[in-house]
Amino acid sequence: MSKVPANPTSSTAFLDRIAACLLRAGIEETRVVVAVSGGADSTALLLALYGLRDRLRLKLTAAHLDHGWRSESAADAEWVARLCTVLSVDVVSRRHSESMLTPQTEAAARTVRRQFLAETAAAVGAAWIATAHTADDQVETVLHRLLRGTGPRGLAGMSAVAPFGDHLRIVRPMLDVGRSELEQWLTKQNQSWRTDLTNSDTRYTRNRIRHTLLPLLREQFNPQVDAAVLRLSRQCGELSAVARTAAEEAVAAARLDLHREVVRLDVSMLTQLPRPVLRELFVVVWAQQQWPEQSMGFNEWELLAETAAASENKARFQLPGGIEVTRDTGVLRLSRGH
Repeated sequence: MSKVPANPTSSTAFLDRIAACLLRAGIEETRVVVAVSGGADSTALLLALYGLRDRLRLKLTAAHLDHGWRSESAADAEWVARLCTVLSVDVVSRRHSESMLTPQTEAAARTVRRQFLAETAAAVGAAWIATAHTADDQVETVLHRLLRGTGPRGLAGMSAVAPFGDHLRIVRPMLDVGRSELEQWLTKQNQSWRTDLTNSDTRYTRNRIRHTLLPLLREQFNPQVDAAVLRLSRQCGELSAVARTAAEEAVAAARLDLHREVVRLDVSMLTQLPRPVLRELFVVVWAQQQWPEQSMGFNEWELLAETAAASENKARFQLPGGIEVTRDTGVLRLSRGH
């Protein structure tokens, strides 16, 4: 491992952009849990936050999760531990063994990672979790969602700041930084990183987008396709924010009562809403009730909107997560069974 600078250059444009994102989110004089795999992205994030620790008065805790998928994963954990020792940054490391990497275990691993990060934050008293998603990740995320089928909210991609469970928030301060830029910055800092060979495995959709689809689009359709996708993402984010605000106001006006597991909505108010706002209204309800959204897609949100807007006054069906939907006598009732 290359020697880590005692204080990474704190006046570079790269660090200034990271600092600006953190300050917009109100992140200063606080403890931040940094998700660190050892790859270039997360190494750059850790080193950048280390370089900003005095300017923003940050306390850092690195969090490393070893899934045990690769023979090199134990070495990755040791590498991260050595890096944190050099930086004098606390590190929490955990091994969670999976038999093999498949699309199914990959999805389960995301849940395990979220739980690990949340538990680490709770243990060290941090309110923020920082992850190393880049502009490249944003492009891949938007294309992935487009291919699966999504709406404006999905095309908005990842937010720089978002809720993370009940009491935490996640910040992604490198969303406007390209992977090549941060690798150049690491090289200037004389800082190495680990390489995960599974990132080149095109059996997985995300890797096919990165290594096959995007190069094809750049070569044969638009050399600036990455910038075009990011513009689309920003515009969809702006539209989604407008719809979200309108939906939150509509929920407050249409909700007939407050209950932990039951929501009753005035249909006469719902029928006045534009369809995009009506769909978003149910997303807001799910978030307020903390109901599971993992299996809720466009079709489910659209079914709810159709039911609310329909001229027929009777309907009854179930949605993923055990949510029962009933419409009767001008009231739309949503309840979660046990």
